[in-house]
Amino acid sequence: MTSRYLISGRRKFCSHDCRLDYHYAKLKASVIASRPARSCKECGAAIGPERDGNTRFCTVECGRKHHLRLSSESRSRVAAGRRAARQETCRRCGKPIPESRLFGAKLCSEECYRHAVDERWKPRRPGISRLKKYGITPEQYDAMLDRQDHRCAVCRTDTPNGKGWHVDHDHASGKVRGILCGNCNNGIGNFHDDPATLRAAIDYLTLT
Repeated sequence: MTSRYLISGRRKFCSHDCRLDYHYAKLKASVIASRPARSCKECGAAIGPERDGNTRFCTVECGRKHHLRLSSESRSRVAAGRRAARQETCRRCGKPIPESRLFGAKLCSEECYRHAVDERWKPRRPGISRLKKYGITPEQYDAMLDRQDHRCAVCRTDTPNGKGWHVDHDHASGKVRGILCGNCNNGIGNFHDDPATLRAAIDYLTLT
């Protein structure tokens, strides 16, 4: 079948695709010819007119170097600003804070950080632990100790011994029974909270 582009003598192309390719090539050539001279932003070498109009670097390597340099300069500016805003001395020991510490650091070392955490939270730890383990608040604990006149509920000593006062509770129900000294708490625990065993121990001790 004869193409309709060849029927008339005025036709210049054998097909529609050839016609489109010709006009595209002509348009591309005019665009390239109209582009101004350009140079690489990194090394200054000339960028050929056939390269895309948004091309700013002569090679991929130049583009990579340029962005790495800008990134490094940006980090340097940020670091300089952070150094200017950095707290100069440790709020705990008063020593200078080294630049290796993170931005916003108020303590000069991990040791100072651990001490600061202990100083802040150590007084609260017993109350938090009792609330989690026995379900009593610091206020309830203080009220219970006041009712016992700050003495052990068993031996009535006013010295807690060991690490401090111990909250005694029923291991089966979880109910808090009272506050004991270390010796009494250990003794009851060694007898497994069994009244019969404790009575047998009393009988043994009262034997003549």
